[in-house]
Amino acid sequence: FDPLTLATLYLAGLLRVEGFAPNTSGCCVCGEKKDIIGFSMTNGGYLCRQHLENQFDRQDPRMLKVYRYIFNVTPEKFVHYALEKHENLECIRKLADLLEESTGIKLFSLLLVNKIRYSKL
Repeated sequence: FDPLTLATLYLAGLLRVEGFAPNTSGCCVCGEKKDIIGFSMTNGGYLCRQHLENQFDRQDPRMLKVYRYIFNVTPEKFVHYALEKHENLECIRKLADLLEESTGIKLFSLLLVNKIRYSKL
């Protein structure tokens, strides 16, 4: 199994258990389930077109599915799906930022992920 995907799922699971998982079932502002075009950890999850304020939060449909997957997959299904390297690195960066902002915990082991980001794996 892909170790980066496992790291992403572990970090998402840690945030979920601690109560900091973002909303991936609809817009975190209005609850709308259609026309979801953005994702913001700061705002609490998915954002619909009407409530997307920052264009940096706009995501392609694939990444929106990735966020839904990492926060909803059960451990029994981990081995069925591996994420792309760039998807893992983006998720790990955002999840680590959320963990630090929400709890004050900084994982120094994530320095290794930064090295992976710039390597040619």
